[in-house]
Amino acid sequence: MCNALSRGEQLLVQSLPLVLLTITVMPSAPVKEADAASQKPVKTIRVRGISASIFANKAKTDGKDITFHKLKLQRAYKNGEEWKHTESFGRDDVPVLQLVLQRAWEAMLEMKNAQPTEEEAE
Repeated sequence: MCNALSRGEQLLVQSLPLVLLTITVMPSAPVKEADAASQKPVKTIRVRGISASIFANKAKTDGKDITFHKLKLQRAYKNGEEWKHTESFGRDDVPVLQLVLQRAWEAMLEMKNAQPTEEEAE
């Protein structure tokens, strides 16, 4: 057992039942033209090879259409002549990540504030 765990945590982990999961892979449905457009980010913030892409997601809650935003972070790097992307970051990326995340958070708040309130929608 890992030494980083306390004795109580080790006993708890040892007493957990073994759970077997069955994963079923289903073929994905063809992407419709409207779906393809909705998969594009509504805004991308880039600083020193690190980007934050903001995606708008639509859902229904209590019969009302709502829009919420999700964020994807990635770092671009060049491998020979080819540009690649990763979601893994190094120590020196952390300050840049902080800056990109701050800007993304501000952009997401602006998008949220730009949405009509319930009173305005009616």
